[in-house]
Amino acid sequence: MLDNRYALLFVRGERPVMDLKYDLLRHPKVARTLDGGCEAYVHGQLPHACDPEEVGLPGREADCAVLSEEDVDLLILKWLQNMNNVTEDKLHD
Repeated sequence: MLDNRYALLFVRGERPVMDLKYDLLRHPKVARTLDGGCEAYVHGQLPHACDPEEVGLPGREADCAVLSEEDVDLLILKWLQNMNNVTEDKLHD
């Protein structure tokens, strides 16, 4: 029987570790989680995308995405790398 305050951690190739459990609700950044009242993270969305309605494109959520400058730079870089094997340093020259 193990006290509920402890957890066992198993890492392949290492000896097991017994440590105190961490109370996630006391983490300094808990406010960025669902438990802290923040919106749920949705995997697969563009990292810097805006809500189309926020930039004056109501009703366009399903067929478009509003890209940030960072997203456009990444897309251009990937396209150039596929076309010409251009590195990021050459993109900014």
